[in-house]
Amino acid sequence: MALTHDDLEQIMKQEFPDFTCICEICDCGRHKHHKNCKRVGKINKRRQKQCLLTTSQETFKAFSARPRSSKRPPQTPRDPNPPPMMFKTNQRDDFRPHGEVPRVQPFAFPDTYEIDKGPFQNVTFYSAEYGPKELPSETILRPTSQGRYMRKTSAKLDTRTTNKESFKHWVPQPAIRFGELPSFTGSVLYPEQKNKLPQSTQQQSYPGAYAKKLEPCKIGEGDIKFEGAQMFVTEQRANFPGHDPKLNPMPEPFVKEDQTYRPKDGKFDGLTVTMADFTEKELAAAHVPRALAPITKLDENKPKFDGRTSFKEFYKNWNVQPRKRYGDFHEAQKYFPPIEKFDTKSTTQATYIPKEFDPVKPYIPEEHTLNKDGKLDFTTVNADTYKRPPVKLCKAEAFLIQQKLKKEQQETLRQQQEQLSKSQTRPNKTPIAAK
Repeated sequence: MALTHDDLEQIMKQEFPDFTCICEICDCGRHKHHKNCKRVGKINKRRQKQCLLTTSQETFKAFSARPRSSKRPPQTPRDPNPPPMMFKTNQRDDFRPHGEVPRVQPFAFPDTYEIDKGPFQNVTFYSAEYGPKELPSETILRPTSQGRYMRKTSAKLDTRTTNKESFKHWVPQPAIRFGELPSFTGSVLYPEQKNKLPQSTQQQSYPGAYAKKLEPCKIGEGDIKFEGAQMFVTEQRANFPGHDPKLNPMPEPFVKEDQTYRPKDGKFDGLTVTMADFTEKELAAAHVPRALAPITKLDENKPKFDGRTSFKEFYKNWNVQPRKRYGDFHEAQKYFPPIEKFDTKSTTQATYIPKEFDPVKPYIPEEHTLNKDGKLDFTTVNADTYKRPPVKLCKAEAFLIQQKLKKEQQETLRQQQEQLSKSQTRPNKTPIAAK
């Protein structure tokens, strides 16, 4: 920020309070933390008054109600003469131990299929009605070729092309590794070597400093001993004394009926309600055969099929007659260029003559050169309306500027005094008269 002469005069007249560190008088917040700070921290005085309440807390004060105390009913005492325990459960009634029961054999219906003893008929009605028909023999004619004019050459066909020569299939090669060989190359390079390699000079000269192996700490023998008699009576054992299972054995379970499982002797009835309602029907008795035409006796001596039609008789396949060529066909034909000029104008171009149209005038403003004479006014309405307030200089910066100005004034005053003292002590030289 540029300072004017008036600003410097105001800074020189400004007075600053006493402080131990310059950051104490900073009021902009940018000079609070610096190295070797000697600022003395403020001591916050303890408030003697009660903490102030907000408007909501002062308006709606809490009602000091009596704390709630829950009254629980006492526990119901146990029945001194409880009824005997019932060991009969649904699980035990449904799942009884059946013992060794033989496996139930799978039920299968009796096989009532009867094999047909008659001869096997391998001729169907379709094959008997529509017998095979003989196709007329077709005469294959070899097309007339011009092989008599072709000669076999002894030269081999060159199948090389520019694409094949340019884009070849490059087989990738393994990349060469520049580095230390892996650990398994020793057995590959020296397969017969079984003993370890001798110790090198480097290993003998520099064996290395290794610390000794630390032995684990041994635990000392315990010296804690019990003194006096041991008392193992607890509140649990005193309130709930146990009983000896030998003197009070478990009572035998009360069984009302004999629970031994006896398998059924009768045969398993596999007839269900669905099978009884929907019985099988005899399909052979209920089948109604389809009415067929009487079979006529087929004659083996059938006449040949006459496939002639009017189309075939009228449009016959007239093969192309070979054209007879006279003379040497290897002789090149001479080209006679046309004498007249080639007419490039087509019928469409001659019929549909294009019409000329006026070009569309673009509505673009005309370009004018800027007048660069004089000065440019960069002031705007926004800058004139909304002016920034002057930034207040920080007290710490103002103090440093004041000290710097005072130092410069003292330096200029000292230089002036030195010049004045030098001019006073310099001897007066008399001018030499001209001869």
